[in-house]
Amino acid sequence: MATSVISWNYVRNHKGSNTPLQEGVAYDENGEFTVDPFKAKCVRPIGDYKGFGLGMMIEILCSLLTDSEIGKDLPPMFGSDMSKPRGISHYFQAIDISKFTNPKKFLSRMKKLVERVRSLTPLLGKEVLVAGDPEKRTMQQRNVSGIPVSDNLWQEFLKISDKFAKAVK
Repeated sequence: MATSVISWNYVRNHKGSNTPLQEGVAYDENGEFTVDPFKAKCVRPIGDYKGFGLGMMIEILCSLLTDSEIGKDLPPMFGSDMSKPRGISHYFQAIDISKFTNPKKFLSRMKKLVERVRSLTPLLGKEVLVAGDPEKRTMQQRNVSGIPVSDNLWQEFLKISDKFAKAVK
């Protein structure tokens, strides 16, 4: 999950479709909001400065704790030599719930919490969702309709492998 209001792929997809970003989600090189995906240099953190702090905690766990490169020092995801390792690290944590509380009680309370959140009065007529709800709906839609791929991305796929390009034509 990104600690920003949008993922960088969201910006990339808007570049591919040549459509503007929504207001207030990305900054240009001067730190001003931009809707132009080609001018976007940074995405807005969730929760503004408090969200930036959460993002910094993730950076500490994923970079400093694992003795890996800090995110800004990693080679870019696109345009870098992919024959060399980028040095991306990950942080995983396992919690033994039974060391804190009864696992069945925990799951029951978790279900009630999720139900409570989903039953909140929505703002602006929108439905209240919890993490994973949008993705579950998208998966159901894509199981029926397939995964949408922009023309630009499709052309990139075709360039990856002649064998793939022949197989899908």
